[in-house]
Amino acid sequence: MAQKRLTKAELKEKRDYAKLLFTKEKLTQKEIAIRTFISQNTISKWAIEDNWEAAKKSIMITREDQLRQMMDELEVLNTEVANGGRGYATKEQAYIRDTLIQNIKKLETDVSAAEVFDVATKMINHYRIIDLHTAKRLTEDFDGYIKTLLK
Repeated sequence: MAQKRLTKAELKEKRDYAKLLFTKEKLTQKEIAIRTFISQNTISKWAIEDNWEAAKKSIMITREDQLRQMMDELEVLNTEVANGGRGYATKEQAYIRDTLIQNIKKLETDVSAAEVFDVATKMINHYRIIDLHTAKRLTEDFDGYIKTLLK
């Protein structure tokens, strides 16, 4: 039986999901092809076009690292303001502080598909030991949920 062609939106969803599997779960292109029902040649083409290897390396800086870095910057800025003798921030310092606070708040509250994927992977691995059937069901459920986040 012939397989139906995917729409552009469905193809983009599969492509994004495949990249997520490569960068976060560190699956091989063959494993990704099996899991996404996309040919290995297409997966390979996407990996080259979208530079998945570079994306995998850039994930090295985690959300926690970014938060820590911004908190440190905010602390330095607050120390500068306190020791500046004026008793209040300059216009530039106030702008930088507001921007840092907004970015910190956003990082603390936003949940990305990659983070959901990370939690899902840990949960599935936990259940694999306890109950393989539940782990398989969770894998299917999380796959569907993560795909909706990527839309």
